Amino acid sequence: LGGCLVAEMISAQTELIVGTLYDEQFGAAVLVGFGGVAVELSPDTQLALAPVDFAGARSLLRRLRGWPLLDGYRGRVPADVDEIARVISRISWLAADLGEDLLELDVNPLLVRKQDGSPVAVDARATRGGQNASEVMPVPPGSAHVRRAARGRRRAPRPTSRPVPRPRPQRAPQDDGRAHPR
Repeated sequence: LGGCLVAEMISAQTELIVGTLYDEQFGAAVLVGFGGVAVELSPDTQLALAPVDFAGARSLLRRLRGWPLLDGYRGRVPADVDEIARVISRISWLAADLGEDLLELDVNPLLVRKQDGSPVAVDARATRGGQNASEVMPVPPGSAHVRRAARGRRRAPRPTSRPVPRPRPQRAPQDDGRAHPR
């Protein structure tokens, strides 16, 4: 045995995801939503261009369909929404500052503690781009990636959301001389 890891056992009431994505056309974007297994089962996410300030991060959280789960629904401890918004804002600024050097960053899950509603990042994955594309971003010891690697398991890739521009409807003249959508 080369060592051991002692980590806190976190009892969570909600799991969130905070992610970023760099797109050549739009720049950095931040994604916020309910995470863990729920991100694939029933997507409830919001997307915004980075950077997002504190008020913008709170607004993203309030627009989630599952907002009541963070707001003390049915006797739950209300989440520390201010602290979660700070996490979202800081991650979005990181993505905006690094630009194409950070292609993707996923913090999933960002747990919300049952005791006090504070957020705790449990797992994160980053993909570098630009001149550093061949470098691997360091992963803190004891992270879930390190534990998975020790067991010889690989993580399945996560689907990503990309903002896609919508084509403008083409207009053609009609018999009455006015332009109408095709």
